[in-house]
Amino acid sequence: MEFYKQLGWKPDTQELDPRLIKMHPETWNHFCEQLIQLDGEVAGLSWMNFGPSVDTNNKYNLDKHEIKILKGAFIDVRYVSAS
Repeated sequence: MEFYKQLGWKPDTQELDPRLIKMHPETWNHFCEQLIQLDGEVAGLSWMNFGPSVDTNNKYNLDKHEIKILKGAFIDVRYVSAS
């Protein structure tokens, strides 16, 4: 959760779609490997399921230190009264 908060996600008021957050393939793999070393394969699988998406073909020309946040990654879900 802290990773997404650092990117600007506000969990109390926004829904998160991690598929719309893109990361360079080598960086994505690095984080996945680190998580596996720290907490085992379950942590790696969690990263695969809930982590950002790997920009497989590097469509966004990301370098290893960049993250692309696409429109819709953070959606405001606060209830607004219609009165």
